[in-house]
Amino acid sequence: MRMLKVLLLLAGMVFFAVACVKVAVRDAAVYKAEVDFVAAASDEAVTNGKALLEASCACVDGRWTTDACGDMAETVVVLESRMGYHTKFMLFLGGVTKTRPPEDPPEIPESTSLCPATPATVPLRDGGPE
Repeated sequence: MRMLKVLLLLAGMVFFAVACVKVAVRDAAVYKAEVDFVAAASDEAVTNGKALLEASCACVDGRWTTDACGDMAETVVVLESRMGYHTKFMLFLGGVTKTRPPEDPPEIPESTSLCPATPATVPLRDGGPE
């Protein structure tokens, strides 16, 4: 009976030791496809966001004329400057590549760096200057 208790205790310890190890098993090709999809969606969001900013937004005195335009510009500069870095890091952390990206991510430019060279003709709203 004592031997059975020892064996059960040992089996329990082995089970918990193995169960507590965090291991994810994923097919590398499927994971890479998922990361590539997210990167492509990000690229499309940047392209569409820039087109929207150019067609519908304006800057006055170095500020976007609406909060919505400022928010869109912020999203675009963050995605454009950082998505490539994060994509590389996802592939590295997922074990798809052995190349580790640099420790420091790229700087994010000011959202007003996307102000159109030729301001769009848009009605001012959201409390923007008139």
